[in-house]
Amino acid sequence: MGVKQETQLIVLADGAGWISQLTKSQYPQARLRLDWWHLKKRVEETVDWLKQYKLGRKDATKWGRQLPDWLW
Repeated sequence: MGVKQETQLIVLADGAGWISQLTKSQYPQARLRLDWWHLKKRVEETVDWLKQYKLGRKDATKWGRQLPDWLW
């Protein structure tokens, strides 16, 4: 497919396991990255979990607002 060993390749994915496996087998030099929409969704899910089990609602909400900025 025209991808050489020295080519810097980044694969954007939605977190599906099959994409990770395919990338590792076909393009082992590639960097796998979660796309922004799915990353933000995972942050929201994590914040919801933190609100229930670990942090207070206020702290979890504050953390959830800051994290996407840090990641960007």
